[in-house]
Amino acid sequence: MCITVNGIRYFQWNAIAIPNDKREVVEIQQVGRDITEQQAALHDRQLTEAAYAKVKRNFALFPKIPTQ
Repeated sequence: MCITVNGIRYFQWNAIAIPNDKREVVEIQQVGRDITEQQAALHDRQLTEAAYAKVKRNFALFPKIPTQ
């Protein structure tokens, strides 16, 4: 999570070490991508699943009506 001029953003980073001929790390390259929208979608999904579970629990409290 980073605070940017556009507000709070979530980033995912991947890093790789670049070795020389002696297998010593001489450089680290990183690539980052903004995953703010994916985080928001995940949060929304979790809220929806929690609401569905609550409705399902509450619905189970009603007596079952026999069918013919």
